[in-house]
Amino acid sequence: MSDMTPLALGTALPSFSQILALLLMAAALGTDAMSLAIGIGLRGVSRREGLRTCVVIGLFHVIMPLIGTWAGGLLSRLTGDIARAAGAVIVAIIGIRMLWG
Repeated sequence: MSDMTPLALGTALPSFSQILALLLMAAALGTDAMSLAIGIGLRGVSRREGLRTCVVIGLFHVIMPLIGTWAGGLLSRLTGDIARAAGAVIVAIIGIRMLWG
């Protein structure tokens, strides 16, 4: 059950909701990295140390979503719909704690 739109050649385009979700995730990760970079810049580190720190942060911003996607897919296959509900509850709890914290 995919919300991909099929094309005549057998390929598929992502739906609007998939593109929107991707853009929102990219914006969230980008603003997170930007805030870290501003903090590093305000600290007055050398260019070399700043570049090294930004590369490490960038790598983690690539690697962690990949690991999360893999782990989520694995959990989904193992537990089915229960994983989706549990994931939604966990994300909601984290969001509420962030708002109250």
